[in-house]
Amino acid sequence: MNDFFDVQYTLPGVDDKSVLVLGLGGGSDIILAYAFCRLLEAGGPRKIVYGNTKCRDDGHLVPVTEHISRVSEWRPSADELQQAWATTAIDHTVPRGDDCCPFVVLLTNRSVDAKLPAELESLGFDLLVGVDTGGDSLVDEAVSGPMGRDRRMLRVLEETDIPAVHIVAAPGSDGESTHKQLIDAIGKQQDLGRYLGCFPLEPVMDPIRALGRPLDWGRTPNIIARAADGLLTPDDCGCVVIPRCDRPRIRLDWLTIAVAFG
Repeated sequence: MNDFFDVQYTLPGVDDKSVLVLGLGGGSDIILAYAFCRLLEAGGPRKIVYGNTKCRDDGHLVPVTEHISRVSEWRPSADELQQAWATTAIDHTVPRGDDCCPFVVLLTNRSVDAKLPAELESLGFDLLVGVDTGGDSLVDEAVSGPMGRDRRMLRVLEETDIPAVHIVAAPGSDGESTHKQLIDAIGKQQDLGRYLGCFPLEPVMDPIRALGRPLDWGRTPNIIARAADGLLTPDDCGCVVIPRCDRPRIRLDWLTIAVAFG
């Protein structure tokens, strides 16, 4: 692995803070956001809210602000979970937490991006943690592109006056970026002084396994779980083919870590 993966990172202390951990790209990012909240809870936050980002309200949300909602009491069926793309079905399977979270931030159109920093600030959070599974929030050449939902939501977080940490879990697991693109993107962040280090996903694997189980085996939480459980066989270069999107070859050990940026 590259030298920057030798730098170890510890999640920030959250004693008596109000924290939002937000999935940047929708889909299964809510599962990683919830899992990291369970880890942060040991730090004794005053309040910890987890949420996700979507492009539309699918009719199962309760407004909090103009462009931020929370989940309702709806419970999706097994069939609805298998067809969960572009819906809040997965978000509704995550346990409820502070402020009746999960929250859902709605990036309905480009004009919303300018309004959301103030809406987030109005909710009184002391720390924002943006979580992306795979890394398209990091890579300009990713399938979602530089104006994809992950990149837009990350910019919103950065435009608030609230301290923020950007976490990419299991780089490459979304199948949207190549090995080289990820290396180049992380190296660029290191050159900018924004790379904070990496940490193992093992402490958060239990909720990832449990919440990923009802989903298709090709969803990112299940790819991560299969990597952690030794169910993926690497080639001679230590890589596996990611069974989604562009099917890139990604190092197996990348699927069991997260990298952080400030």
